[in-house]
Amino acid sequence: MALVLHSPEMARTLDKLLAGINPAVATYMWRAPAVPSTSTRRTSSRASNAPGPGSACRGRSHRTRPARQNLRAGIAWATTVVNMRNPEIMETSWTNQGEKDTEREEFVNGVQSSMIMRYDTSPDDPYIRAFIDHVPPGDARLARLWERDIRKTCDQAVSQMHPVLKKKQKLEEVFHFQSLTALVEKLKSA
Repeated sequence: MALVLHSPEMARTLDKLLAGINPAVATYMWRAPAVPSTSTRRTSSRASNAPGPGSACRGRSHRTRPARQNLRAGIAWATTVVNMRNPEIMETSWTNQGEKDTEREEFVNGVQSSMIMRYDTSPDDPYIRAFIDHVPPGDARLARLWERDIRKTCDQAVSQMHPVLKKKQKLEEVFHFQSLTALVEKLKSA
């Protein structure tokens, strides 16, 4: 479901209504609002002016912790899909990511989720491997972050998580924030 929510009040109201119907349904909602903010943002900005991966979440009072987690994961999802052919753009937003970013788990979840679905729909797309294997030039700190948060986690998503989720017919589970590692382990033991 994709909606453009025109105000924080509208988002809070919808969140409450969905949670009242079924709390699990509400967690799937917060992918959609992230897409317009990342797809319309200027991607040619210099690294020093680029927003960090979670900048759309910071400084706002987003409903509940699950809503914030899903929003952050949704921003990462959209950022990954939009920039897969141009990893240097993702690099620019990554420049402002701290080594100990408090929302790292959510962002990595969105990147992994995006990669799982991209691989499912286009397993032979050469941009998938090129994105994963990209090495940011000239910045050791950024290269370490990329290795930790992109290459390792996306390799895990494609080689270990996707096969289990596909076999168990649970790919829809990547559309909201949760520990994908724990989910895959649970599915493997079921």
